[in-house]
Parts: sequence; structure tokens; C-alpha cells
Amino acid sequence: MLKSNNNQILKTGDWVKGKSLDSELIVGYIESLDIPKGVVWIGYT
Repeated sequence: MLKSNNNQILKTGDWVKGKSLDSELIVGYIESLDIPKGVVWIGYT
């Protein structure tokens, strides 16, 4: 879950690496994020 404390670490356009809910490797950039819901939309090329 993403947490906001006025020192936002992630922002739109940042490159990220992680795992999907199915444990697949994801490398891409943040297209948009919703901190209160803990959701990040990732774009990839």
C-alpha cells in the first residue's frame, strides 16, 4: 500500500521495477497514481 506523508516519493513519469499480482516482473514508468487507494498505473515499452 502506498502511504502519503506530504513527502511523496513516487510521482508521474518515474521509472519503477516491481512484481505484478501474478509475480510477473514489471519495468516501466508511472502513468498515474492514486495515493489514497494505493494504486499505480504503469506504462511500459
